Amino acid sequence: MAGSQNTAGKPWTAELPFSPKKHKAFEDKFSSSSPVRFDHRLNEVLGRTPPRTPASPAAPARPRPVVIADSDEDDDDDSDDEFADLYTLLKGVPTKKPAAVAAATKKKESDLRLKKLLDEPSPEKKLAEFQSYIDEIKETNELHEIAKLADADRKPSASRIRSDKLGSRALFEKAVDVVKDEDDEDGDNSDKEQHRAKVKQALDRQASAGGVPSYHFFAPPEEGESPVPAAPSYIELGPWKGERNSYQFSLAIQSKLATKYLRKPGIDLPDELLEWILDVYPTERSETVRAEYLQILMHDSDAIRQQVSKLISKEKLQQWFIGIGADKNAVSFGKPGTYRRQGVAQGISRDWAPFERLMELLSECSHLMLLDTLVSTAHLLLRASMDDEVRLQPNLTTAISDALASLTGSCRAAEREIFCRKLCNLIIQAVDSVSLLCRALEVTRHISRKHLIISDLPSSQADNPFEDLRTRLQLSIFFKSGEHLTPERCGTAPLLLSSILRRLDDPDFKGGRAGGRGVPNYYDLDGYGLALTEILPFLHFLRQNLSDGKEIAEFNKSIDDLRRKISFVSSTIQITGPMDDLDAKSKAKTRWQALQDYRLPHFFPRPGGQGIFGLEPTEEETRKNKEALERKKSSGFLANFLQKARAANA
Repeated sequence: MAGSQNTAGKPWTAELPFSPKKHKAFEDKFSSSSPVRFDHRLNEVLGRTPPRTPASPAAPARPRPVVIADSDEDDDDDSDDEFADLYTLLKGVPTKKPAAVAAATKKKESDLRLKKLLDEPSPEKKLAEFQSYIDEIKETNELHEIAKLADADRKPSASRIRSDKLGSRALFEKAVDVVKDEDDEDGDNSDKEQHRAKVKQALDRQASAGGVPSYHFFAPPEEGESPVPAAPSYIELGPWKGERNSYQFSLAIQSKLATKYLRKPGIDLPDELLEWILDVYPTERSETVRAEYLQILMHDSDAIRQQVSKLISKEKLQQWFIGIGADKNAVSFGKPGTYRRQGVAQGISRDWAPFERLMELLSECSHLMLLDTLVSTAHLLLRASMDDEVRLQPNLTTAISDALASLTGSCRAAEREIFCRKLCNLIIQAVDSVSLLCRALEVTRHISRKHLIISDLPSSQADNPFEDLRTRLQLSIFFKSGEHLTPERCGTAPLLLSSILRRLDDPDFKGGRAGGRGVPNYYDLDGYGLALTEILPFLHFLRQNLSDGKEIAEFNKSIDDLRRKISFVSSTIQITGPMDDLDAKSKAKTRWQALQDYRLPHFFPRPGGQGIFGLEPTEEETRKNKEALERKKSSGFLANFLQKARAANA
């Protein structure tokens, strides 16, 4: 056709599914020996293509297309006969009646039949004709549905592709291979390479920051040996300090014999027996035998206490936790813990009874531990509380909380602040994910010095908040440090508030901003918001000690700065863009928005605002505020009146 002619009246050029000018392989596809691969809508538009049938291997090669030059005088005459001749010349084979013409003819015959049926005077005959007409339409529709189902079975659906159990990288390679064209070397690959780069970029973002943080303290049961090793039924003791020589006894006989000898003064038990009791206690199923073991371990003898305190060391703790199924890397103190993505295999259940018995043993023996042992034990308990499996079982979380409370309560008052500082430093260095650290914060919810009976703390001594494990852990998570959080640095409200303001200027809180240098890990940003939410009550507690008017004014001014910084962090979290980290963005946005709208005004209301700790205005203040409001209204009315009067006179 002529290039200058308007193509609005040519449906075969106006409705092409792609432009031949942009596809170099169009002519090669059109003239190749394989069937025509372009969209079937082109056939419907041309109206002269026979039904598509799978090409046989022995089918002769199609001749190359013959280019027919169109003349200007032929542009206005686009008849069906010309189309048929054009198709014959292009294909070189005789053609049958086109499908589109057949469909149009059939529709025309159906319309004539319906018109004739409506003109039928006899009601009985008209009813019979109508019934046959309806049956014919139903049969045609069924054939169409069968054809659609057959066509759908030949094409891979999106749900079928999604249900394919492949890894993310394998799925990525499969998606790229699907869109790869057969004549890749002849065409333009820029679009495909761009698509490949976008898919890879989305997968990299999801791998770096997406996905809910996962932590596994326990090794999967199917790996390695049994998580609960079998305990020996007896041990051979050394020379016995008593009335008899050494023999081999069963578990019950040994425990009863030890209990009998402990009643006599001057009887000491060998270290082998005490260590053996500590080893077999988590795996002992008899409650009666475990009670006898505890009676031996908790005996009122200084020698027994010193022996048990010496036997419970870091190595013994690691041996305990590994014996009940913990991962070897998780119980290491010197290097950070590893985050394992695989969980417990389907159909394999873990026996949690040894873990609960170990929590019971740690609670009972906590008063026999030294300071370093207390810190190491509490560190392992916090690491175990972050495990994905443990968090799903409330009874295990409660057992960890009770054991942690016993450890905290067993620490002497003079060493309690050192205990909290060392523990926070150890857990911050071992776990770098703020979201996972907030899991450890959850098990300390009911551990507070307000709920503990501390006998060695005089009532006249001031309560030090930095001796509270929960408060110290909150500050350590928010500042990502436990060493510099001392009463000299954060012991007063102005010092703590200034530290919070400086912390909010760090790159960790600017990752969501366009061009920000921080890593946009929105799960960690949500964890920071949770820690700051927990710190605000402590900040308000320190605020009660301020009495100087100048200090209070400076503190309120800093609170306004804090309000602006929180609003800025909340505004940088935009729930837009790729869907990789949508869940993390939504959680972080909700957390910081609630911190801005509810938590901060709850403890530190604006001037004139009514927070739960805000003071009600006195009658004098209410009267003065009302008079000032009336003066403002009257002055505004007078100014408006004078302005209108001047405008009218002008």
